[in-house]
Amino acid sequence: LKPINPVELEGAIQKAVFQRSSPEYPNLLKGLKATVQERTLEKIALPNGTGVHFITLDDILYLKADGNYTEVFLRNSNKILVTKLIKEFEDILKSEGFIRTHKSYIVNIKYAKEYCKKLANCLVLEGDISVPVARRKKEEVLSYLMTKYSH
Repeated sequence: LKPINPVELEGAIQKAVFQRSSPEYPNLLKGLKATVQERTLEKIALPNGTGVHFITLDDILYLKADGNYTEVFLRNSNKILVTKLIKEFEDILKSEGFIRTHKSYIVNIKYAKEYCKKLANCLVLEGDISVPVARRKKEEVLSYLMTKYSH
């Protein structure tokens, strides 16, 4: 189903590979994994009270819920207050290398530097920005990171 969740897709493919044990399936897995990990969006429209910003996905560090609005934090330290709920962004960005870490946060996984569990579970992003990871999201976030960066 769209949008594709890379972790779920890879798990389903690995299960099929195990069940089939055919020499063709590992090549299929590699091809599908590469296809899923490619971004399909270049930019995203961010409507605010004065107009619409068109921002490249690579410029977004993370998003934070703010009531009926969403704050979009950019790599250049600017932020844009957007007139959309964070849930709407989750649906759009799920297959673009972003993951929901908490009810109020979505991060661009490309800029993850460290998973920290000292005082509270958090994800440290570029610029030493700490974003919380909810207890119920911990396993999903760690699994996604390990799948993406363990080759």
